[in-house]
Amino acid sequence: VAGVIVAWSSTAGGGVLSQSVDTTDVTGTTAVQVTLSQNAGQHRVQAAVTGLQGSPATFIDNATAGNATIMALNGGNGQAGPVGGPLPVPHSVIVHDGHGNPKAGFSVSWALGAGGGSISAGSATTDGTGIASVTRTLGASPGVNSDTAIVSGLAGSPIVFTDTAGPVVDIQVGGAANVYTPSSTTVAAGGFARFTWAAGGVSHTVTWSSPPIPLTSSSLQTSGTFIARLTQPGTYNYYCTVHGGPGVGMHGTVTAN
Repeated sequence: VAGVIVAWSSTAGGGVLSQSVDTTDVTGTTAVQVTLSQNAGQHRVQAAVTGLQGSPATFIDNATAGNATIMALNGGNGQAGPVGGPLPVPHSVIVHDGHGNPKAGFSVSWALGAGGGSISAGSATTDGTGIASVTRTLGASPGVNSDTAIVSGLAGSPIVFTDTAGPVVDIQVGGAANVYTPSSTTVAAGGFARFTWAAGGVSHTVTWSSPPIPLTSSSLQTSGTFIARLTQPGTYNYYCTVHGGPGVGMHGTVTAN
């Protein structure tokens, strides 16, 4: 049908149309040109004629990110953890194109720096949100640990991550008896107490009763580990809520000096 007035509109994504109204030609056809916006993702355009079956008709197009131009720190920098152990938060960067859209499928190189230890991979590929990450395992000696994310030619590169490896004391939770082993130990201030549940499936907690500073206690658990950082000198008392109490039953102390 010729001569039908059709209203065109951009309904998602911010695309620009060559015209907002068009009239069907002798073949019954109407068309507009769509220029995608700078926003990567789905763009939607509708053609509508009031009262017509099938109206509105929806067109869906996808805009992809352009060339990668910028890399920025995303997360994981400035952590502290026990020597020889993996940091809880991955080191991650985010890569964008020139319009701020995350760039997926882009390779970021990673280099190990000061302090020894290891990184989980020498390169990482950005995911759908533009983020690439590696897991950092700290070196065997206390001190500064670093690693670097590098992409030649990108603004923001290189990005250096700096973390702190601290001394650690290991304490077994439970086992043949409901005790902490050792029940009394010391560590340098700023170091860590790492509690590891013995095999056997018995439920215990590590609950702080009188630490020099507020500390988060463990959950009630039957396996796994729990790590606490003792940043200030003093005696840190703890107990199991199931098998002891402050200073009685299943209890122990860590002295930070």
